Amino acid sequence: MIWKKYLGSLLLALLLGGPGSLLATKVKIRITDHEGQAIAGAETRLVGSQPGEELFGLSSDVGEVEFEVTLPGTHKLMIRKPGFLPLVSSDVQVGDTAVSVEPRLVTKTVLDKWAKDAEEAVKKKKYKEAAEVYRQVLVCFPQDAGFWANLATSYRMDNDMDKAMEAIEKAARYDPQFQGLEKEIVGIATHEAGKRYLAQKEFSKALASFSRSVKADPTYAPAFYGLALSYANQGMYPQALESVQKAIELAPNESQYKSIEEKLKQAVGSK
Repeated sequence: MIWKKYLGSLLLALLLGGPGSLLATKVKIRITDHEGQAIAGAETRLVGSQPGEELFGLSSDVGEVEFEVTLPGTHKLMIRKPGFLPLVSSDVQVGDTAVSVEPRLVTKTVLDKWAKDAEEAVKKKKYKEAAEVYRQVLVCFPQDAGFWANLATSYRMDNDMDKAMEAIEKAARYDPQFQGLEKEIVGIATHEAGKRYLAQKEFSKALASFSRSVKADPTYAPAFYGLALSYANQGMYPQALESVQKAIELAPNESQYKSIEEKLKQAVGSK
């Protein structure tokens, strides 16, 4: 039949044509400076994981470069323009649908000013201002682990532990050297959340928070104590006793922990 012959011809064209335009994914890149102004003539490379899989282009007067990518996966975006700091190895995920990315380039002068502004804000203990500066920096360097760690520290000093936890998780994702700081911040943040849930008598949520805290930092005694209280308030006395004994092991001089331990021993013994 005619439709079968047409379909067969189409499939044959796809097979013989290889990775042609019908199989390509459009990647649209718009390059601007830190104020959102278009940058023309920027050398732009998109490099895939396969040998020889590299595309090159110059940004137009409106800062745009467009590529047709035939192989899905993680691609590295590299941009250079005289007068600006280069953008090196920013990841772009390419799948079956069109992708748009808007990288921003910044001059060394601007970056130095941001660094000075953040340093002065920290010295004056204006941690919200420091965080705002680092958020600006991360618009231009969204995959820089060090800036994410600085942002996390600013949030932590401002006692905004939820945002600190989000920022440090990104830092550790981009660079494993920040995993130690991630454990510390996540441990403290989830411990604080657990305390709030205990005060609100939401014991199952408290249990989840303290469990995450001890997993992040197994040396943090207050989290094990909070875990014990969460278990105890749900009648789970053996688990509560085990948790408070771990807290005592880590902090043997805490009399409050020992007092709770005695009460839990009695509760376990009476069952």
